[in-house]
Amino acid sequence: MHHEEITANEYAKIPDIIKQKLHIYNSEQDKNRKIIMANYGDKNYKLVLKNIGKKDENFAISLTWLSSNFKELKKEIKRLKSKQGR
Repeated sequence: MHHEEITANEYAKIPDIIKQKLHIYNSEQDKNRKIIMANYGDKNYKLVLKNIGKKDENFAISLTWLSSNFKELKKEIKRLKSKQGR
C-alpha cells in the first residue's frame, strides 16, 4: 500500500470497481494516468490509476467516493467529456 489515504478496504474494492467502469478518460496532466468513473455497491467512484510503463505496473493514485446520487456521477462524466473534447 503506497498511499496511506487509501485504506486496505478501499484497495480491496479496486478490481471490482474497475469491472463496473462506466467511462475511462486520459488525464490531461499525465499521459500515463487513466481516470475511471464507476458505480459499485450503490456508490459512485472516481479512480485514478497510473501506469508505470517500464515495469508494466499500475498504481492507484486516487480513489474518491463521489456520492450515491447517480446524477452526480453523470455530471462528473459530462465535465470530463467536455475536457477531453478540447
